Amino acid sequence: MPANKLSYKQSMDRLRELVEKIEQGQIDVDELSKAVNEAAGIIKSCRQRLRQTEDEVNKALETMESLDAPPTDSVTGNSTSDDEFDPFAS
Repeated sequence: MPANKLSYKQSMDRLRELVEKIEQGQIDVDELSKAVNEAAGIIKSCRQRLRQTEDEVNKALETMESLDAPPTDSVTGNSTSDDEFDPFAS
């Protein structure tokens, strides 16, 4: 099954299996190239998933932070919160 069709956990399990077989010499020379290419594809797919997940988490955190921030004036960028109002500010 292609690496991008497997879950992240399934991909990592398959990668561990391939590495173990390669390290223990269980893959003959004729199949070695195929196994290494499969492992490389799994690694590439997992890296892409990790980057995508990191981006999604960062966006979620930014959204959460913006909900906690006081509203700002769209023109000046200054806070419009009443508790921070300074009548002497220019």
